[in-house]
Amino acid sequence: MTIEEMRALLGLGPEFSDAYVANAYAEYIGAGGGAAGDVELIPLAIVKKHLRLEADDDAEDDLVALYLAAAIAHLDGRDGWLGRALVERVYVQTFAGFECAGRLPYPPLVAVTGVERREGDLWLPIAADQWDVVDDRLVPVGGGRWPAGAARVTYRAGYDPEAGRPLPKALQAAILIMTADLFRNRGEVASTTTSRVSMSASVEALLSPFRIWRV
Repeated sequence: MTIEEMRALLGLGPEFSDAYVANAYAEYIGAGGGAAGDVELIPLAIVKKHLRLEADDDAEDDLVALYLAAAIAHLDGRDGWLGRALVERVYVQTFAGFECAGRLPYPPLVAVTGVERREGDLWLPIAADQWDVVDDRLVPVGGGRWPAGAARVTYRAGYDPEAGRPLPKALQAAILIMTADLFRNRGEVASTTTSRVSMSASVEALLSPFRIWRV
């Protein structure tokens, strides 16, 4: 995998050095991470069963997979309706200061892989034995004090059934309903956008307890 492909996967911009990107990718893979497309939140077989398609009929598998991906993308990550990470991936969050960090966004948090402080034009790592994570918040070890200045946190968040972190049943049910609506009304839905994904009252009722509201 090239450095640029690693950047795209991890969501790291040009302000991160190639060495930083390569190290972050190594940590990601070492911790069991994989490309977003490799994570199957809901098996295709379950989606086909919900759509009442024959298990051995693969004629529309690509279309079903496309609408399933569209439903997930409508909800997932930074731009998603839920404000929550669904597909596990790496996030990088910058804060004006450590005291502003609060809970890391886009739960569920899997692991924090790096903490840095800003010094001039440089981001300097803070050793892992100097911080801990409590209730999805960064805290200094031993009641110590954080350094002054901006903070940057790299972490992994999301669900991964193969790693024992399955998508909650209510989220699965909502995504199945959304996928079915796209599939059954395909003539009215542009297959290249998620902007018209259905959000019926039943779907919103299933999703609302999991929605993260931000101000």
